[in-house]
Amino acid sequence: MCRMARRTDGPLSAMKPKRPSDPMRLSEKDFSARITAYLKKFDALPRKKQKAEMIKFGWFNADGTVPVYPMDHVPLGPRE
Repeated sequence: MCRMARRTDGPLSAMKPKRPSDPMRLSEKDFSARITAYLKKFDALPRKKQKAEMIKFGWFNADGTVPVYPMDHVPLGPRE
């Protein structure tokens, strides 16, 4: 008997619906509560730690400026 034949969940187990605890399936109320809790925690941090967290998330560079990413394509000119 091959190993695949003994599986109880079958080959389509990856296609099962997502669990309700999946963060992408949070209700609007739960999502709002999590965001509010995070913002309270963030506001309570000292200013230096807030800046460090914003740099970690990529919102600011280490020198405090907003990162500007180069364009990865040549912009199209006016149509003729």
